[in-house]
Formats: sequence, structure tokens, C-alpha cells
Amino acid sequence: MRAMLVAPSSERMLVELKAVDAAYPLYGSLVLDPVVPLAAGSVALDPLVAERLGLSLGDMVRIGEAQLKLAALVAQEPDKVATPAIFGPRALMTQETLATTELIQPGSLLQYDLRLRLPPAPPPSRWPRRCAPTSPAKAGASAPPAPPSRR
Repeated sequence: MRAMLVAPSSERMLVELKAVDAAYPLYGSLVLDPVVPLAAGSVALDPLVAERLGLSLGDMVRIGEAQLKLAALVAQEPDKVATPAIFGPRALMTQETLATTELIQPGSLLQYDLRLRLPPAPPPSRWPRRCAPTSPAKAGASAPPAPPSRR
């Protein structure tokens, strides 16, 4: 979701919001500078945003209807490469914080991603037993009917 971030100086910048839950990230690691947990009422920004708007850690910024504390800068985001359509620098927050922005309204353009952490794959030695192809006759199914002929 894209939104306008407003600095204390009233300067504005379009950012790409990403709201995450407590399980984030499932793979890799999120590196914030300074190393702090992402908490409700705070936001972590791409360093480009802080540089362009002259922001410092601890500054209050506005996104939507929420006044948020700049808690950290995003030094490394593990799934940034997996997000092909990023239209601005990232603003990272908790799902609870996103709700306080009041940006989710009828007509808002949102994208929800459901990511799963799956158990490790079975070792290759078990693949032939688990993934052996089955013919229709062995599976108890009949062959599909032949298509009608044209004369």
C-alpha cells in the first residue's frame, strides 16, 4: 500500500507501507539500525526517506491519521527482492500500527501476502516412493473418452 509520509517540517514523500505481524520474517532476518523491536506506534523507514526529509531517530512523522515515532532505519529487509512492485521507499510497521493510520477504507488499494514456512523437504532417497508416477489403471480410473471424430 502506498501512502504519504509527512515530516515535522511538513515536507512529504510517497512511501510503500508494509505492515507485518510478530512472525515476520519467516526466512532471513530484518536488520534495523538501531537494533530495536518493531513496536506499535512506531515506524522503521528506508534510509532514503530519512535523508531526503531530514529526519532523525525519535522524530514524529504522520502517515494517514497516525503520529508515529521514527524508531529505526531499515538496513536489511529479507524479502525485498520477492516484492516486484515497490513504488517508493519502504515504511515498515506492525499491523496494529497500520490500523491506527485509518488508511484502510473502502476503495483503498491493498495487497495482502500470505507466506508460509514449510517443513524441510524429504531427503532425495525418499522421493521415488513418495513421488512415483501412477498410471490411470493403477489408480483405479478409466482412460478419458476419445474425442468425437469429424466426418
